[in-house]
Amino acid sequence: MRIRYETQSGQVAAEIEKGIRTGVFPPGSRLPSIRELAKAFQVSTQVIKSAFKLLTEKRLLASRSRTGVFVNTDGVLPGMKKLILLNETQGPYDLNYLGRVFGLSEGLMIQQGFHVQMRSIPNGPLLPAAFRYELHQIDMEHPDGLVINASTVPAEEIMQIRKRDYPVLFLGDFVHGDIPGLPYDLIRERTEERGAAYIETVREIGCRKICVLGSRPGIDYLRRLLEGIRTRAEKYGIEVLVSDDYPHEHEDREIVQSWKRLIREILEEFRPEALIADGFGHLEPLLTALRELGFSPGRDIQILGDSDCIPGIIMIRSDYSEFVRSAAAVIRRMIEEPGYHCGILEIAGKIRRIPFRLEAV
Repeated sequence: MRIRYETQSGQVAAEIEKGIRTGVFPPGSRLPSIRELAKAFQVSTQVIKSAFKLLTEKRLLASRSRTGVFVNTDGVLPGMKKLILLNETQGPYDLNYLGRVFGLSEGLMIQQGFHVQMRSIPNGPLLPAAFRYELHQIDMEHPDGLVINASTVPAEEIMQIRKRDYPVLFLGDFVHGDIPGLPYDLIRERTEERGAAYIETVREIGCRKICVLGSRPGIDYLRRLLEGIRTRAEKYGIEVLVSDDYPHEHEDREIVQSWKRLIREILEEFRPEALIADGFGHLEPLLTALRELGFSPGRDIQILGDSDCIPGIIMIRSDYSEFVRSAAAVIRRMIEEPGYHCGILEIAGKIRRIPFRLEAV
């Protein structure tokens, strides 16, 4: 017997709803395209459109102009505050700061009454246009709050960003530091504490001479990181060399060669016992370069980082749980108390940093 068209739509809608309820399609996620779903369910595209209509009427789906169909957070998690996190998509070896803070703590944010939805925009020449377009899309969704990675935002955009009918908060640091004369709300960690944690670890493993890699001048986050490193190193009599340079290539073999050139330059004036590579999301080329130069990483030279968990390096793992709880309290107050502003809030003493070394996989 032929299945009626309406029954097909209902069956497909029921399967998609099952996926929503069981987490196959999480709140805020984008569904596959109509053509992809039609192929998966072996039905016509019109059946999928009708199924979408049924689920939209149940408030389980919502359409975003030119972007696709998304699981409607308000329909799936009624009563929860919808928090959108906006970040630029970094290069292949960088990490998403918002993802590391809130993304890895999504369960914790749910406990605080927030549903977190990550959004990314491309880095590079298209960033300003993509940023404005994404803000327009977010405006149409009427979230309860928006958190933006501060390093994403040009200073001239801040006043326009603040003209929203929902609270906007920046997280982290603006690239070149705080912007005087502009009112905005920003939460950041005390970066000096991260620098101090590196030195405490260096001291525990008995190193007296260290080199900090890739500390670009003019970047405010790195300036404060170095301040923490230098202050604590001076306390313990540890020598510090700062190298501003780092490889920019995108091919691993080219990166290895660049690392080798940089390491040779460092060795001409300094013989470090440890290298600090904060914020590098891909350290394997560095380890390869050291081996090719005759070093044994983890033995005759130590590598410390915070993002790449590979054998031989000392990973400084950051536990942001308490930081997130403090930030969530501020965000909730901004949402529930119109007119409340936190200004520039630096949360100190709330991040536990735990060093460990992975010996083998």
